[in-house]
Amino acid sequence: MAGIIKRFYIEESGQGLTEYSLILAFVALVLIGALSQVVQGIMGAYQRAANLFSD
Repeated sequence: MAGIIKRFYIEESGQGLTEYSLILAFVALVLIGALSQVVQGIMGAYQRAANLFSD
C-alpha cells in the first residue's frame, strides 16, 4: 500500500498535461483579448467611413 502511494506521489506524467492545459488556457485568453481589440478597431474604421459617406 505504501508503495502505491509513494509511486503516485513521485509520478509526474499528469503534471505535464496540467501545465500544457494552463498554458493553452492563458494563450486562449490573450488571443480573445487581442481579437476583441482588433474587432473594435475595425468597427471604428467602418463607422468613420460610414460617417464620411452619410454627410
